[in-house]
Amino acid sequence: MKIAIVGGAGFIGTNLYFYLKDKKYKIKIFDNLLIKNNLKYLPKKDVVKCDLLKKTELKKKLQNFDIIINLAGQTGVIPSNQKPIESIKKNIIGFLNLIEITKKSKVKCIINASTGGAIYGNTNKISNEEDHSNPLSIYGLTKDFNEKMSKIIASEKKIIHLRFSNVYGPYSFHKKSLIHNAIKSHIYKKKLLINGNGESKRDFIYVNDICKIIHKLFNSNSDIYNIATGKSYSIRNILNILKRNNNCPKVLYSKANKGEVKTVKISNKKIKKKINLNQKFFTELDIGINKTFIWYTNNL
Repeated sequence: MKIAIVGGAGFIGTNLYFYLKDKKYKIKIFDNLLIKNNLKYLPKKDVVKCDLLKKTELKKKLQNFDIIINLAGQTGVIPSNQKPIESIKKNIIGFLNLIEITKKSKVKCIINASTGGAIYGNTNKISNEEDHSNPLSIYGLTKDFNEKMSKIIASEKKIIHLRFSNVYGPYSFHKKSLIHNAIKSHIYKKKLLINGNGESKRDFIYVNDICKIIHKLFNSNSDIYNIATGKSYSIRNILNILKRNNNCPKVLYSKANKGEVKTVKISNKKIKKKINLNQKFFTELDIGINKTFIWYTNNL
């Protein structure tokens, strides 16, 4: 089976490449290569420069794959609100190009990275896939639009949307999310800026768990799945885990960012039932954070 990972030189893509390579799949990474941190780890022969916004080029390069995993696009809440046109181009137009060029190809399935918290918005209940979407950012809006768009224009192709919760782990030098920022701040002896009072809650999932789930969905039909642990932790919880291991930086608190969701609670019942997982499958947060910290200390 031949697999293309679009946006594969990034954080999740690099982890997924190595996971699937160990399973003996034929893998190629397609990436615009604007983020170069992980290129030193990836074999040059398996990395192809490619941009989702260049449709003709895309069509030539992505015809002969069985599965395309799309991890490309603009991923931040704050950048999407600051540069909405760029976010719309990269996320919506790029994804539309991907659907269009695969319509008459041998591609059997597109697995697309979506988002959990940014689509559901603020809610006091645990969100499942049937709940009404309420994005508070352009980023969340683009992902919500892509899910709805694919139902209309891509009925003949299998498209699986994965609503990731907050992913953390190795190969994440460029990431600015909480766990990665906290670890890098400690190593570099810098202060960590927290936007808000530290009570915001997120569902944090270890990247290797994501890779395993994607692999298990290769033969599935079109659908939408929350990819989350089903447990939410506050920023202060994360800092306390780091403190217990003497890995916590000094913290400064500032005002919350506009468009960021305060509390994310995501149900993972659907994906657990689909691929027969139990809760023990998910990496415990303190174990995952420790693995991530060790990777950073060995690679920074």
